Order: sequence, then structure tokens, then C-alpha cells
Amino acid sequence: MNTPITQEQRQREIDANFEAFQDLLPKILDHERGRFAVMRDRKIIEVFDTAGDALRAAAMKFEDGRYSIQEITDRVIGLGYYSYAVPSR
Repeated sequence: MNTPITQEQRQREIDANFEAFQDLLPKILDHERGRFAVMRDRKIIEVFDTAGDALRAAAMKFEDGRYSIQEITDRVIGLGYYSYAVPSR
């Protein structure tokens, strides 16, 4: 079982994952657009069709809460625990 993390540790994980996601986005956008990536340790662990599926899988796999979920789309915006990339208008 994983040891729970502090809010500060969780935020560091989110920030690091978001930075890595921005670097990875151009490589994955065309074939993963509209899907949701579970990230941990600056890596995409798995990609899901819905945010709910991504959240359920991440919560089961990473009981310590050290992960983030990113929506794969055109424009990247950091929204904390859930970070989404949304199309520009």
C-alpha cells in the first residue's frame, strides 16, 4: 500500500506532470486527441476515453494520490488536480 502524500507533495506532482505533459503534447495530440492521460513521475502511464475512467484507474493504482489527469487537446491550461488542454477559440 502506498503512503498518502501531503497537499504540497501532490501539488509538486501536478506541476511536474503538467510541465512534462506540455512537452509531450505535440507528439501525442494527433492520435490521442480528446482522451485523458493519467500521469505520474512526469510520464504518461495510461490513456483513457473518459476523465471518469482515468480517475477511477489512477485512484485504484496510485492509492497515495500522487498522479494527475490531463485532457489531450489543442491548448494547454493548468487547472490543478485535473489539468486540461482545451481548444483555443
